[in-house]
Amino acid sequence: MSKVRRLAFVVPRFEPVSAGGAEVLTREFARRLIAKGNEVEIFTTCARNHFTWQNYYEEGRHSSDGLVINRFRVKDGRNVDLFLKLQSLIDRGIQLSTSEEKQWISESVTSPDLVNYLESNKNNFDVFFLIPYLFGLTYFTSFFAPEKTVLIPCLHDEGFARLGIFRDMFNRVKGVMFNAYPEQVLAEKLMGLPAEKGRVAGLGFEPGAGYNSSLFQNKFGIEEPFILFAGRRERGKNIHVLIEYFNCYKLNNPGDLKLVLLGTGEVDLPAGTKDIIDLGYI
Repeated sequence: MSKVRRLAFVVPRFEPVSAGGAEVLTREFARRLIAKGNEVEIFTTCARNHFTWQNYYEEGRHSSDGLVINRFRVKDGRNVDLFLKLQSLIDRGIQLSTSEEKQWISESVTSPDLVNYLESNKNNFDVFFLIPYLFGLTYFTSFFAPEKTVLIPCLHDEGFARLGIFRDMFNRVKGVMFNAYPEQVLAEKLMGLPAEKGRVAGLGFEPGAGYNSSLFQNKFGIEEPFILFAGRRERGKNIHVLIEYFNCYKLNNPGDLKLVLLGTGEVDLPAGTKDIIDLGYI
């Protein structure tokens, strides 16, 4: 009989039901690993809101829908003003010194209690999965057992990806798991990551029983063909670019095609917009 492997997922926030991509990936990957006979625990903070990162959930060990979830408090006393000042420079493509990069990541979202717990119990787990790459929690957890740590970065082509601290982290861990081949290519380019250190795993999504697209269209009165965006509607996710591109397309390609938006966040649609349907969070 093969040995049961003990696996730990470390993610800055987690809900059993969540609209966040990294959280959905964590949940579904964990369930598939449990179904394969592994023991899986999720380590996360007490935060729920990814803007304020205020502690919301109760600390401690919980079970929810077959998942073991360990929650620790977010670090108190973060210098948010310094963090935002440095992040503004990163967003504008201004290169930071190594000292400034470390200042920025130190004021990012983390939980010293969580990191300390995992370091003290590192011998109790066979693999640590860290997801996504750009938070203090991920960065600080990557140090104590890099030989059995796998990073699931959810990497984007963005300013954060050009920081030296993350280049070091990508190369420090045992391996890196990607959701798509272009993501791996980007990591090899920006992080100098050897090709053999990464693997494209991806994650499938299984439609619910009785899935029928016409039910969605009938419920919301959508008769025309449409493109669907489902996710966080934020500038950081380039929702404004999607809207601009769609409107430009419609100027050059008149017709009845619609763009349907659903998810969290507020959407500022241009005046006179007729072909974009905003359903909000459903």
